[in-house]
Order: sequence, then structure tokens, then C-alpha cells
Amino acid sequence: MANFDQNKSVGAFQSVINAIASNDPKRIAKAEDDALTALECVGSMLNVMANYVYIRHPNPKASLYADDADLANAVYTVADVSSCIHTALVKASNARFELNRQSQTRRFALEKHPLED
Repeated sequence: MANFDQNKSVGAFQSVINAIASNDPKRIAKAEDDALTALECVGSMLNVMANYVYIRHPNPKASLYADDADLANAVYTVADVSSCIHTALVKASNARFELNRQSQTRRFALEKHPLED
């Protein structure tokens, strides 16, 4: 499941961002699980926002805890986080592909080819 170090209280979002910032292909490739965990968190956030809208629907003028601007800011924030997660998943896939390609290239270089004799 998640690769983040739970002893340091680092969450999935921070773990993904740290992996991407490291520019280490191995770390980035391993960040895919954390990105998927973060994506589940985004789904939970969207559910909370939807529940708030549902509860507030009968009386839209009454502010329970937030107004429309607060809700809009929360939606924009979740959209930005979703975009970061998407980027992380693409980078993890590309890093995994590059690591596999490098591994195959090394293996191919170490093999002795019959035509070279």
C-alpha cells in the first residue's frame, strides 16, 4: 500500500510531492501507490463538500460553517490537488518505463551476441 514513512507523520500528498521533487526515478516510480492513496483522499474531500451542499440545500441563505466563496475555494483546491496527483501518476509511469528500459539496455549490453565472434 502506501510507501510514506508513517513514523514521520508524512501524509500521502507530501510523500508524492517529495518524491517528484527528488527527481530520483526510483522514488518517483514508487510514488504511484501514494498518489493513488492521495486520490482516495480527494474522493473523501469531494464527498464532504457534496454532503455540505446537500445539507445546506433546503436553506441556502443560512450559513452553517461556510459560505459559497469558501465552498468554491475548497473545490478549486481539490481540483489543484487532483491535477498534482494526475501529474504524479504520469511521472511515476514514465519513471517506471525509463527504469525498465535502462534495465533491458544493461542486460542486452551484457549478453554476448553470436555475430560478434
